[in-house]
Amino acid sequence: MTARQFAAAIDRPYSTVALWLRQHRIKGAFLLEVGTEKLWQIPESCVKTFTPPKPGRPAKKKAKKAGN
Repeated sequence: MTARQFAAAIDRPYSTVALWLRQHRIKGAFLLEVGTEKLWQIPESCVKTFTPPKPGRPAKKKAKKAGN
């Protein structure tokens, strides 16, 4: 399945799915080179097993105070 088909299947914008693909957040997805074109391919089984990442930045770790 293509990235656009995957985006429609999970009801998310294509641009978001494209970002997740570039960040390697969709397990099983691979980049297929056809001539000079590069196409992402995603197994259909990923539709059922995919969990979207949590939005926002990760929380900062609390720094330990010096002298304690």
